Amino acid sequence: MIEWIECSPLTTADLVLIGTTIILAGAAFLAPYLVSRIREEEKAPKLVASYDHKEPMARRSSRTIGGRSAGWDVYDFHFLVKNEGENKADKTAAIIVEYWKDDGSGKLVKREDFLPVPLRYTTEDNKDIEFVDVHPNRPYYWNIGYVYPKKQQKSWFTEYLYDEPLNEVEGLLFRLDLYKPPYYQAQVLPKGTYGIKVVLYSENAKPSEILLKIDWSGIWRGKEKEEEMFQEIVIAQVPSFDC
Repeated sequence: MIEWIECSPLTTADLVLIGTTIILAGAAFLAPYLVSRIREEEKAPKLVASYDHKEPMARRSSRTIGGRSAGWDVYDFHFLVKNEGENKADKTAAIIVEYWKDDGSGKLVKREDFLPVPLRYTTEDNKDIEFVDVHPNRPYYWNIGYVYPKKQQKSWFTEYLYDEPLNEVEGLLFRLDLYKPPYYQAQVLPKGTYGIKVVLYSENAKPSEILLKIDWSGIWRGKEKEEEMFQEIVIAQVPSFDC
């Protein structure tokens, strides 16, 4: 025989007490996990890219052949990458994901047929690589491109140019420093205005991007006119290509 016990209905105070107990129990269970996640996020690598149109990001340098000076100058351009987190960013790559070009009216237009390509990173021992571990508290200068004197640019005019017949190219070329460049899209840029969107990708860091606008006159200035050269080719970090 089963006896039924009548229970008093729950009061508002009872419901509040039960709800509070459940919340506190859940908080006690989740608190260690949440604290751990917050600590992980605080220590996670955070990639930040920037560019300033002066040394060492814009500089005159030289090339060597067989360990000896090639005897001519080159103007190199790099953007700065820093890791503002506590852990290193593993296997970081800098990929040009968008390519923009002046349509002749002063407006930059995005090339929808552009395929992403990686920029080259040069190590301290002059090895060219695609990926690098970015450690906290030290600068990394990622290659953007470079300009050679006219004599050394002869072979560049056989490279692929967007919408630029070779016999109509005026002035010199600016070469994007790509890692294993493709043969089906722009590698060298004649005088004009361009935009490239570069995204930093890493195995354990959130993607970070930088937008670079390139104004290039196609004019070479020798070592005695270094300051003038940095007015012939001006690279600027911009918030948007639409402005």
